Amino acid sequence: MLRLILKNVVWDSKALILISQSSTVPCRGNAPTRLFCTGKPLKDSTFTVSYLVDSCGLTPEAAQNACKSVHLKSAKKPDRVLRLLRDNGFTDVNISILVARRPSLIVADLENTLKPKFQLFASLGVPSNAVVKMFLEYPEILNKSMDKSLLPSVDFLRNFLHTDEKIVQLINKCRGILRLNLPDAMGPNVGLLRDEGISDDLIATFLNDNPQLMSISAARFAKIVDRVRKMWIGPKKYGFLDAISVLGSMRDKEWERKVTIFKNWGWSDAEVKAAFTKQPKCMALSENKIDKIMKYLVNIMELDPLFPAGKPNVLTLCLKNQIIPRCSVIRYLLTMGVVSKEDLEISSVLECKEESFLKCFVRKYMEVLPELPDLYTFCKKCAATGRSQPL
Repeated sequence: MLRLILKNVVWDSKALILISQSSTVPCRGNAPTRLFCTGKPLKDSTFTVSYLVDSCGLTPEAAQNACKSVHLKSAKKPDRVLRLLRDNGFTDVNISILVARRPSLIVADLENTLKPKFQLFASLGVPSNAVVKMFLEYPEILNKSMDKSLLPSVDFLRNFLHTDEKIVQLINKCRGILRLNLPDAMGPNVGLLRDEGISDDLIATFLNDNPQLMSISAARFAKIVDRVRKMWIGPKKYGFLDAISVLGSMRDKEWERKVTIFKNWGWSDAEVKAAFTKQPKCMALSENKIDKIMKYLVNIMELDPLFPAGKPNVLTLCLKNQIIPRCSVIRYLLTMGVVSKEDLEISSVLECKEESFLKCFVRKYMEVLPELPDLYTFCKKCAATGRSQPL
């Protein structure tokens, strides 16, 4: 009899799967009965594994691991949760990923925990596909308290961004932002910027552009602000916040390496600081780009190495699409004797809009040099494709 029972049971990896829980075998007196004559119910873990595999799409191994945090006694509650997820755009694959990452969600309180989250994001206008991506990437948001975390966080954002549309844009840009309690995470940093005299409008722009930086610890944020304050020159407006953004995005060693590059070109610490104050983004460039632009301006254009220190906007321009093609035209005009160095303000030449450049340095001299338009086009193609240096 025991052998007959065991034939109906197979071991598959770590999960014990019953071939047929309703199978019957003859017992004494040929009376039909269930597979196990003891009549004891199956263990919760066996049902849980079966449900996670069959209804949620987990592998047997993943289901077995999930049993450490969730135990099902019936399918009623998890079925309702899965129905809610599907009604809100989750595919079977999405559900499998979500449950594998956060198994306890399938027994979460539907009315008080899960539904209010979907209703909140729908009321804000967050697209369902964006909600799915957010919960897959940050499933902990589904467990956040509405009253203590999510609603205060949305109100915090609304105070700065003013419209739900902008809140949605921020959520799409930084899907994990609402895993934090924003009044606690960002509030101290906002207060610090206000203490520096930064207006709420500028803070709102900064928050929208740098949500992750605004979410770092108050102590770390204060250190960054203090570093900027010590080297800053002039009013604390847009550039001051750009400087915080740049310093907050790099390690000290990376900053030191970039300073060393400029010093190798003869810059002093004061000149590095002045350039950073005028255009903080010049220090956000890669070390390779800084070196290439400096080499071109100094070695090819024969400019003073300190020229970019006074006009650091030049460093933020595209070398291939803007600096090389325009400088090539200027070098040609100088060679042909049409213009002189005294007539040129090279930073204006490089920074002006494309139409202004064409008007002032291409079309203006076409009667004398009709080849200029073709030359400019050729230089742009050469620079863009990395071919040999034009002119």
